[in-house]
Amino acid sequence: AANGSLTTTGTEKRTVLLPDGSKLVLNGNSSLSVAAQFGVRNRTVHLSGEAFFEVEHNDQLPFLVETDQFTVKVHGTSFNVRAYRGAPVTETSLLRGSVEILPADSSSSIFLKPNQKLVYRRSIKPSLVAGSTVGKELPKPELAILPITISRDGNAIIETVWTRNALEINDERFDELKEKFERWFRVSIVFEDEAIKRFRFTASFENIPLEQALEAMQLSNAFYYESDGQVLKIRSK
Repeated sequence: AANGSLTTTGTEKRTVLLPDGSKLVLNGNSSLSVAAQFGVRNRTVHLSGEAFFEVEHNDQLPFLVETDQFTVKVHGTSFNVRAYRGAPVTETSLLRGSVEILPADSSSSIFLKPNQKLVYRRSIKPSLVAGSTVGKELPKPELAILPITISRDGNAIIETVWTRNALEINDERFDELKEKFERWFRVSIVFEDEAIKRFRFTASFENIPLEQALEAMQLSNAFYYESDGQVLKIRSK
């Protein structure tokens, strides 16, 4: 990926060394493109998906990570960006250094301190039924600065644990972790009732099959599931 682009599929992860000495780990189902003359006239990459960056310091050429929702501007730091295309939530998590975030739909910058993350929740546009949006403002995206999440044993940062092939769930609702589960286990999840969506889970998985993960989760909340290997149907008991 010194020039051009790189794409990963499924649960594949790729470690990349860029021409300026910066390193990144690209998560599954992600793509990264590197601008022409990277390291000479610019240090710009475009990300769709998730990546963890360790950026070499350079005051003359700031490192830019462009996503559909915002651009992250850094000089030298370690941070994670999760910006899957079409996903309702995009995050930037800062481990050390400093980053400046420029939302695509705002002229204001947002600065993060170490151990903070910016959560960008995309607004859902109302359906364009004849004249339904006339005279009405579209809802604005929600932005929040939150602390990064530490695992219960204090040994892992939830936002970056994927880099060591682990899946951490920290008091998350089933519907909130749906996207993460689908990418990790490569299935499509269908909730067959509303109650199941509100069940909350805390768990840690490393290199285990889907069925084993679900059986562990059933110990804290009772639910039924059936899977044909591609679609996972879940309902409350």
